[in-house]
Amino acid sequence: MTEHSCQYAKDPCARKVPIFASLSDEDLAKVSAMIKHRKYSKGQALVLEEQPSDTLYIIRQGHVKLLKITPQGKEQILRVLTTGDFFGELNIFNSDELSNFSAYALKKTDICMLTKGDMEQLIQQNPDISVPGKSRSAICKS
Repeated sequence: MTEHSCQYAKDPCARKVPIFASLSDEDLAKVSAMIKHRKYSKGQALVLEEQPSDTLYIIRQGHVKLLKITPQGKEQILRVLTTGDFFGELNIFNSDELSNFSAYALKKTDICMLTKGDMEQLIQQNPDISVPGKSRSAICKS
C-alpha cells in the first residue's frame, strides 16, 4: 500500500463528494491538497467493522465491497462500490466513531482519503471555506 498526495488536477477526488459540491474551485483545491492517495490490492481491508474510523474514502479507480459479519459469522454484503463512489463522509465530522461495516478491495483499487484531522485543519486555516468564492481552476498540490 502506497500513499501520496492528490495528483489529479483536472478531476479532483473531492468533486465526486456531495458535501463538497457547493465549494468554489479555489476552495475545492484546498480540500484536494489535503487528500491522500493510496493503492490497495485485491482482498486488502480499507476499514474493519468495530474499529475506529475517521476517514472519508473516495474510489478513484477499482471496486470495494462493504460488508457486515452476521451473528452467525457469515458475510453480508451491504453494497459494492466502484469508481467515483465514496463512503465514510460522516467520519470526518464525528468523533470517536467505530465503523459499523468492513470494506475490502475487490481488485486493485486506488483510493483518495481525507481524515477528520485534515478536515479540521482545513476549516481552521480557512474558516470561510463554506462561503462561495471566486471560481478558479482546481489543482492538487504534490
